[in-house]
Amino acid sequence: MLHRRFEAPLLRAKNLKVARESLKYFFLCLLIQWKWQVVKPYGWDSSIALAENDKYNHNWAMYCVMEGGVFINDTFRNSTNDRDRWAVEPPFGHYSYQGNTGQLKIVVVGNSWAAQHAQVMRNIFPGWKTAEFHVFSQATFALGIDNEAERIKNQAPFVMKFLADLQPDYVFILLRYLDENDPFTTGPGNDTRTEVYWKGIKEISKIAKHVFIEGHQPFRCDHLHRDDRFTRFLDALERGEDLNKFNMPLNASAFYNHAVYKRLKVITERCANCHLLDFSATFIDVAKNELSTYDPKTKFIYMDGGCHFTATGLKMLEKPLREAIESVLKQTNNSGPSLPESEGPAFWKHGGKYGPTIP
Repeated sequence: MLHRRFEAPLLRAKNLKVARESLKYFFLCLLIQWKWQVVKPYGWDSSIALAENDKYNHNWAMYCVMEGGVFINDTFRNSTNDRDRWAVEPPFGHYSYQGNTGQLKIVVVGNSWAAQHAQVMRNIFPGWKTAEFHVFSQATFALGIDNEAERIKNQAPFVMKFLADLQPDYVFILLRYLDENDPFTTGPGNDTRTEVYWKGIKEISKIAKHVFIEGHQPFRCDHLHRDDRFTRFLDALERGEDLNKFNMPLNASAFYNHAVYKRLKVITERCANCHLLDFSATFIDVAKNELSTYDPKTKFIYMDGGCHFTATGLKMLEKPLREAIESVLKQTNNSGPSLPESEGPAFWKHGGKYGPTIP
């Protein structure tokens, strides 16, 4: 039937008619494709989005994305008491990236966010730019910030000696702040938390050429993972509903006047080689006073229920952090060649490898 009605007439027709009919079907295909894209935007597949997001419903800890190095069993780990030993076991601890052939010496310190964000920094500073690249991370507390914590007090002598011996070019303090609800006390020297920050950062700044400190994060960690909201998000995703209602209301003005930013402002005013690294604008729509919680193209969420970035969220950090670092280096006449673009999303996957532990 198809042959008689469509193929046979075209085989007998003249070239002009064949061309006209071909164009008709070509434009019909374009119309169908356009209509489909209106219903289903390019880059989004509901089954893929559901599967990717569901990973973070049950497996919250998205730490393990570091690749290309090894853990070092040294005093950083062994100075921790037995009660807290879990806090420096892989994926935490002293991690050393391998395959360095460049000149820069880089150290990342911080809490569990450092264990995640270190790979973002490695993407910005690959092996051909670095001579050494070390990460000191642990659960909860961050060296240079949580200086009153017992664990930090025990570890600080070793890490500070390590820095003094290494003489790093750049130290990155990468963390989620645990004191975000402590109000800021105005007046020089009046804010206790600022002085705690300064106690650690000041000593690091005496050794490193540049100290980059991560700013406050805008996400309310349980926004998508409380009151059954995550299940409702997945249900809405599966039904193809508008997901904008799952974005987080955020007072942008109040956020950027947060106590953490005020403390970091004091620190950067005191310390000429200390610089703020802020990625928050990547996720904030200031005009709408709204925080994006998912990628509008893929529908992949940015944060898991344990207050850590998903693979999609981590990928979003690279551009703003790269631009912030480049800006600082240009202003200080220490730019050198442009920082290389990422070679691709090879390690932006859930549950990446993080290497063995060596003595």
